[in-house]
Amino acid sequence: MKRLIIVLSFLFIVAGLSAQKWDYLYGNLPDNLFKPVKSVDGLQTIDRIAKSNSVWFFKLNGNITALEVVYIKSTKTFETKTLSGAGPMISLRHYKPDANGEAYNDFGIGAGILLGTDINKMDMTSMKAAVNLELIKYLRIGYAYAFNTENHHSILLNGTFDF
Repeated sequence: MKRLIIVLSFLFIVAGLSAQKWDYLYGNLPDNLFKPVKSVDGLQTIDRIAKSNSVWFFKLNGNITALEVVYIKSTKTFETKTLSGAGPMISLRHYKPDANGEAYNDFGIGAGILLGTDINKMDMTSMKAAVNLELIKYLRIGYAYAFNTENHHSILLNGTFDF
C-alpha cells in the first residue's frame, strides 16, 4: 500500500510539472510577452498571458555564492566565507510587465546544488544543497545544507546568471 501511494504521488507530481509551460526554461523571454497580439483576421486580441498582470515560469540558471555565513557547531560561532561555491539551479520565477510592457523578474524561489570553487579536484565535502529566495533579478538570499561536514547549516548571499 505504501508503494502504491508513493508511485501515485510521484505520478501526480510529474503530471503537474509536465502541465507547466517549459518554453522559456532557458534563454530570454520574448519582448511581447505581456503585449497584445494580432489575430489572423486583423482584430486586436490578447492571449492568456497578456491578459494577466503576472506569470510564473521555471528557469535554469547558475548560482555563485558571494558570501556564506556558516554556523560552527563545536564553538557555537559563525564563520564567513567568500566565493565558496557555484552550481546549477532551477527556479520558479514571477514575472510582471514594466511600464513598457516587457517582462521583468521581481521575485522567485530556487533550489539546486552548490559545488566547490576548485575545478581541478572535485571535493565532495564542499557540496551543498541550497534553497534560495530571489529578491531581484541578480540577488538571492538562501539556506544551504552541507552533506559531508559537521557544520551543516549556512546562510547564503548569492549572485545568479541565466542560461
